Amino acid sequence: MIELRDIYKIYGHELVLENISITLPETGMIGLLGKSGSGKSTLLYILAGLDLKHGGKIFVDGELSLIKDKKRIAIILQRHELVSWLSVHHNIRLYDDFHSSLFPSLSLFHISSYMHSAIPLLSLGQRQRIALNRSFYYQPDIILCDEPTASLDHQCAQEVMCTLKEYAKEHLVLVASHDEELIHEYCTDVLTLEDGHLEGHIKKRNKGKSTAFHHDYKRFFVLFLSLVKGHLSSYVRLSFVFFVTMCMLMACVNMTCSFRKEVQSYLHELLPHDALSFRCTSCPLSLDKEKYVSQVFLYPEDYELLGISLNPQRFNQRECIEVMDESQGVKRVSLGRYARNDNEIIVSRTLFNRLGRQLNRSYYLYYHHGRKAKGVKVKVVGVSFENKKIEIYYRRRGNLTLIEQCFHHKVNYRYGILYYTRGLSLSYLIRKYPEFHFKKVGKKSEDQVSQFFNKIEAVLFLFATLAIVSTIFFMCANIDELIYKMRKDIALFYCLYAKKGQLFVLYYMFVLSCFLFSSLLSFLCINYLMIFINKEVIPTFINARFLLRWPYLSIIKMMISSLLVVIFITGYTLRKQLNIDIVNVLKEN
Repeated sequence: MIELRDIYKIYGHELVLENISITLPETGMIGLLGKSGSGKSTLLYILAGLDLKHGGKIFVDGELSLIKDKKRIAIILQRHELVSWLSVHHNIRLYDDFHSSLFPSLSLFHISSYMHSAIPLLSLGQRQRIALNRSFYYQPDIILCDEPTASLDHQCAQEVMCTLKEYAKEHLVLVASHDEELIHEYCTDVLTLEDGHLEGHIKKRNKGKSTAFHHDYKRFFVLFLSLVKGHLSSYVRLSFVFFVTMCMLMACVNMTCSFRKEVQSYLHELLPHDALSFRCTSCPLSLDKEKYVSQVFLYPEDYELLGISLNPQRFNQRECIEVMDESQGVKRVSLGRYARNDNEIIVSRTLFNRLGRQLNRSYYLYYHHGRKAKGVKVKVVGVSFENKKIEIYYRRRGNLTLIEQCFHHKVNYRYGILYYTRGLSLSYLIRKYPEFHFKKVGKKSEDQVSQFFNKIEAVLFLFATLAIVSTIFFMCANIDELIYKMRKDIALFYCLYAKKGQLFVLYYMFVLSCFLFSSLLSFLCINYLMIFINKEVIPTFINARFLLRWPYLSIIKMMISSLLVVIFITGYTLRKQLNIDIVNVLKEN
């Protein structure tokens, strides 16, 4: 037995411990609670014999003595100090280096995966586990723990405390911590330090880990169903509040995201999504050789395509059909054949109809340069239906060859469009061709549209937030009123020795089942409403290609956020309503 009499400790002019008198048993798990700076660590250091500059007396088995002289002690420091230049295995068995001892190997707390790692490379949690293994290795009579679970996750912390508790059946374990829940759950005695004073000493029956949920789950679920049945009107009313809230949120998110998606889809059709614009300072012949490049279209400087005509003599604006000069590689020819030379072209279905639907006929492309307009002879050999925006398909660099035939000199160019297939990345091109300046086609337009919709969403979010806040207050009032009505039931549960954790779970199930049921119902209602609008309203009144779609990712995020809000509100309300005066509640009429 260990007895401390009037232990005090002074640091400088500050009294850290004052008149600490306690008796420690031979076995058991003692908890030492207190805030940071209350003297917990100092007391452990005194017990371990590491701090001898203190006042008071320590008796071991009735004799005035240092504990370490009579008992084998292990201390687990808060900083879990390890020797960085020793291996993990050596750190664990470091006790053997200074004592004539050899204990059997011990490996607790799952350290085998990093047994051969260097200490500096280990995380704080891994170092803590090694320190714990070292403490258990030499089978001490007393283990002094200073925040032994500080760097551990919840599961490992529970494992450590369980191991300490098992060890405390035949030894003495002192655990200093500020975690009241953990201390009260595992320790048989609890000491409380405050500003160096021993303020409280709770001696409890030796209890195992909480058995709050070691009961018949089937009977617990039946209790939940009975709770719903007994408060059906409240259940329906709360479900209606959730239903209105979720419908409002889903409709808002759905409309905004659907409209954004439709505009972006239109932009993708208008602008090629598999193209990069570029500005070159040298001849881009090397780009044609890239594996994933289907075609490179170059814009000639100071040349303009005026149109296509049957007149071989001169340009006549009335006889000429205006066409877009921009082109790309043709993937499939629907009528006719592919071009075999630069003077053969493929046209779109629209242009083919305007030209009189005749294949293998010769036309003249007229170009403007300086003050001259000249034509070059071409033959339409095929028709492609694949892209409505492209009117003429040339062979590679065919447009430049035709211009050079017209004006009989080399054409200069600096800008162009690169069409690619999957497998080509912008970063690869930038790295390989530093003399080019690449940019995704339509990126600026997409960014402007995104910024515009971000502003719209911000305004909608503001209005939705105001509605949601008011709904949350209404929801909170409903949950609070609901739980308040059940306070007599709660008092009765307490009389039957129900634990607060069980009641938390029971009423959480009540509220969360309301929320999940309402969310599912609102999803189905909005879904049927969307189908009706897409099939009946939009074709009849709007006459547009707009369709409402489910933005599943946004809906999931919104659902998770709403669930967290409900959990917080319910937890706050339950925490307040479950702390009741049982006797006074039972006396109410």
